[in-house]
Amino acid sequence: MLALQEFGLSTDSKLVAKKAFSIFVKALENNTTTYEKVSQKIYEMAFEPNIFIPDEQAENQMMSFWDSLDVANDGIYGNPVEIKMEMLAFLKQYES
Repeated sequence: MLALQEFGLSTDSKLVAKKAFSIFVKALENNTTTYEKVSQKIYEMAFEPNIFIPDEQAENQMMSFWDSLDVANDGIYGNPVEIKMEMLAFLKQYES
């Protein structure tokens, strides 16, 4: 995650998170990554010592998508398509 600080060489962790979210949105829309990978990355970002979150309100959701998608993909609970749509909308809400 230290590499995330290279986004514009910013020391503002909120700005770094927003830029990362923007990259995630583009990658998902261009099918160059998966929702599973992005959900894991935003989960990890929330637990970074420097706390890479775009806004305090976003932290809980950042921690929830990875588990929710995993459980839905396993057919245990939830709809993976709906979770992916929610996650994309969430990322777009907080991107730079």
